[in-house]
Amino acid sequence: MVRALAIVVIAALAGAAAGFFIPRLLQLPSRIDFKYRFPDQTTASKPIAPGLIYACTAVTQAEVYENREAEPTANVGSGKGGDEVSFKISDDKKGILVAFPFAAAADASDVSEPLPIVNQSGSYVVASRASGTDIVTVFLDVSTLKAIYTYTGQGMVGIRGRSLLLACR
Repeated sequence: MVRALAIVVIAALAGAAAGFFIPRLLQLPSRIDFKYRFPDQTTASKPIAPGLIYACTAVTQAEVYENREAEPTANVGSGKGGDEVSFKISDDKKGILVAFPFAAAADASDVSEPLPIVNQSGSYVVASRASGTDIVTVFLDVSTLKAIYTYTGQGMVGIRGRSLLLACR
């Protein structure tokens, strides 16, 4: 009888320990960091000029969004980029036009109104626009030809955000 009771107690303790430790061992980490080589394109700062075009390729990208359909979920995706985007300085040097290839493929010649330039120094140009629930920002380092494009706003099934780290030429 004592042996049976000891076996039951040991089995219960082992089960409790397994129930506590195994899920924690199998659980994914709360944060994963990736690193990719990302050398500067140039060291000479180029002043922005009307009509100047920067062709850029995403080195990394990240997207976060909620899905309110059926059971609400929070979602995240990130990794190496691949998207192409171009920035064109407006003729009055007060804005940046943003163009993605899918807009050109859809024969959208006037893809967007320029994002107003809100800050400009010798090395950086920042353009941003808030329209309704959408906010688009471009941060361009003209000395290294690197940029960040971000979008946050309301999507089809919930709020969303997207960022691209870009290498430009």
